[in-house]
Amino acid sequence: MRTLLLLTCIVVFLSACSGDSHSSVTPVSPSVPAAGPWPAGVNGTVYWTSSSGRTPAQGAEVDLTFQVQTGPYSGYSSWIDAGDTNSRGEFHVDSMPTGARILVTARDSGTWNPCMAYVGNYAGSAYVEIDLYPKTESEEWIVDSVLAGRGPIVTGSARASDVPQSSGFTYFEAFYDGYHAFSPIDADGRYAFCGLPVNLMFPSRAWIENGTRSCDSSGQAYAFHVIHPQSSFDSFLRDFDLHQCSW
Repeated sequence: MRTLLLLTCIVVFLSACSGDSHSSVTPVSPSVPAAGPWPAGVNGTVYWTSSSGRTPAQGAEVDLTFQVQTGPYSGYSSWIDAGDTNSRGEFHVDSMPTGARILVTARDSGTWNPCMAYVGNYAGSAYVEIDLYPKTESEEWIVDSVLAGRGPIVTGSARASDVPQSSGFTYFEAFYDGYHAFSPIDADGRYAFCGLPVNLMFPSRAWIENGTRSCDSSGQAYAFHVIHPQSSFDSFLRDFDLHQCSW
């Protein structure tokens, strides 16, 4: 387990707005998580979600990152490897610190994992669901499905000289130095993430990796956006204005 001490709280509030979705594509929306009671600890199910529906994802790798705030400007975050899901797509992690904020992510080969699951105030037991999207589905369908997922959501487009850029991918860094979720970029340059963590001590960041066009206007820094959701109803539109890297 690795522990990151958080010594200073940076508060960044970003205004919310919603992105467009393509009506020509019919996404599959995640279902509402099953009602409790659940066993003590963090319990959940991971699904492979495609245009044909949702099926339990056996063998998906599950990670948990939790944050505990110990004072107005201090706290710590820890990472846990929850292992692989069973034949029913289920996983279980023993009890977390009471009051912890918990981010749950999953990954599996051949899939995108743009949607996360979040527990805002752990009180002894919790249940979450996570959707993984096969790379055999079109990028457009995956982005539209994510936009139909659980909030908070961040979406936007990648452009260079006003031309959509579909190369590469975007990733969501919920906690510092953590690669928690990955989204494809469709032909219109669109990406999307859902189920963002809420009310963290530090803001999260959405990054883009687009080959040589991943830099800001200076040509020296990678392009990213700071995201700090305060409510599960928040929605953010953040576009990437890509420039040629100078190195």
